[in-house]
Amino acid sequence: MENKIIIQAKKFIEGFRSDFEKSRSPAQKKYLSDMVNSFVALVNLVEGEDSKEEVPSVLTPFSKDLECAVIGAIMIENSEEIMAVLDDLIVDVFYVPQNKVIFQCLKNMRLQKLPIDLLTVSDFLIKNKRLAAAGGDRKLIHVTQTVSSTAHVDYHSKLLLEYYFKRLVQELGVFIRVESSLPEVDVFDLVDKVSDRFTVLNSYIKELQHGGN
Repeated sequence: MENKIIIQAKKFIEGFRSDFEKSRSPAQKKYLSDMVNSFVALVNLVEGEDSKEEVPSVLTPFSKDLECAVIGAIMIENSEEIMAVLDDLIVDVFYVPQNKVIFQCLKNMRLQKLPIDLLTVSDFLIKNKRLAAAGGDRKLIHVTQTVSSTAHVDYHSKLLLEYYFKRLVQELGVFIRVESSLPEVDVFDLVDKVSDRFTVLNSYIKELQHGGN
């Protein structure tokens, strides 16, 4: 059975590479490219050592309820304020795979200037063979029913961004932990490298805070 470190690292690598292909931001591309290289090095290191160390689980920062609240609000109300949230957020802000699929669907419908509601979203997903990946019609109904009010969707979207930023920082923390454990790594080079990555990450976060896509 594969080491837990390898399993988690390969998941990170797959996600980073997928995000890199979709990214249009130079800052994000630089960050993702660096992170892929780091986690590939981690996999090679652990596979070489055949480590059996138990890795403590780390809670991933995200909120399923907030994700559903934002998606549901977009599906039941097409006001200018809510459409601005749809325009400003990126898919990676969502952590739950089904929610990522639904939000990408909403982005695509917005680009195609299609009307957005429960029925049209379901139809769009069916036509693109993505309904099952989105959790089916039951999932779509669930996210709309969880919305008690759309009045705070802008604030909810900002909270989602904060969770996303925390995940990015968490990933960088993993990189620091891995690099600092390698005997051949010069600590001063590592400090410079970490400083550079914090600068890139900070630039990317500021870009997202100002609605960059």
